[in-house]
Amino acid sequence: MRSSWARDQLKAELGSLLRSLGDDQAQIAAQLGAMGVRGVPRDSRGCAIAVFLHAVLGADRAIDSVKVTSRKVQLKTSPWWRRNLSLGLPPPVRDFVACFDAGGFPSLLRDGPRPGPEASHPHGCLGP
Repeated sequence: MRSSWARDQLKAELGSLLRSLGDDQAQIAAQLGAMGVRGVPRDSRGCAIAVFLHAVLGADRAIDSVKVTSRKVQLKTSPWWRRNLSLGLPPPVRDFVACFDAGGFPSLLRDGPRPGPEASHPHGCLGP
């Protein structure tokens, strides 16, 4: 029973963390940028959201890795016999991930903005 409670608590904390980032793509990008988060588009373990979550949750020895897809976040747990945890992304975070993966928010790129002309707002993206 204790492990079920701990999983529920972790899921609630994870959801709260994701919602605390903001109500739209621009707010989320501003929050991540202010915290110095940088990521790699189309990299489930290196995207800006995964980097943020790993920084916040990574000290927990029960979490081995964080993976963010276009629709959910997955926590690989330790020890190996524990079930991994999966949670759907809130709509604003889902929209941010899609925009980031499409090249939006170049200031959040781990290696900095790519040289050459680029659209600051790829299709479907909001924000700076």
